[in-house]
Amino acid sequence: GVLREHGRADGPPGQVDGPCVLAGRERRARGVQRVLCRHGHSVAEGGRDLRGACRRGYGSRMQGAPVPWTAVVLAGGRGARMGGVDKPRIEVDGRTLLARVVAGIPMDVPIVVVGPTPGDGIDREVGVVREEPMFGGPVAALAAALPGVSTPIVGLVGGDMPAAGTLLARLAKEWDGEPALVPVDASGRRQPLCSVLATDGLRAALDALGDPADRSLRDLLLLVDVRERPLDAEESALLVDIDVPEDLDRIR
Repeated sequence: GVLREHGRADGPPGQVDGPCVLAGRERRARGVQRVLCRHGHSVAEGGRDLRGACRRGYGSRMQGAPVPWTAVVLAGGRGARMGGVDKPRIEVDGRTLLARVVAGIPMDVPIVVVGPTPGDGIDREVGVVREEPMFGGPVAALAAALPGVSTPIVGLVGGDMPAAGTLLARLAKEWDGEPALVPVDASGRRQPLCSVLATDGLRAALDALGDPADRSLRDLLLLVDVRERPLDAEESALLVDIDVPEDLDRIR
């Protein structure tokens, strides 16, 4: 990318009144030229200079309080490798996988589930939406959830990852203003299905990407700056997901 300086900030972290601190990065996606600051906000687009647009970096705290976030749980896949079953509704020890994911998310965090109505076992209020088209993939699901998000950051998690809600909450506390905070497991692989994203930057990236149907999270993350967060072996174990029957056997 092409790096551009666009001013410096004054004021303490989390209360920046001047232009955005760090340089933006020029990006192209389907003919749209966009420069994003490190918080994921557009500072230039299609030849227009919006360098003064980014006036505030949230940082990891706003006036000493944790940054509010919304959890988006992707629960609308086909479950093809599980014989077409609705994976989030699979029960383990009397509790669905989806209920286990939700249980790891703090009670004060709003939740949007993208997929079928969750059914029994969810002991709190959650929003429910469906992606368009159905089974359109994780990016389409994320785009469908965004209208229900009003917080500065979004925590993304798979509905077939029963222990990942706990890790997601940990990552949300560590967020420090970057457009995307993506964990890297002990084997060195990125795990975007348990990541934290700046909401404004996410909206801009989705707009630049175009039609989200059948696009991968890798495609989406190419449009934002990513901070990788290495996980130790214990944290990596929280990312277990249920893709095939053998995965289910291992956790039962």
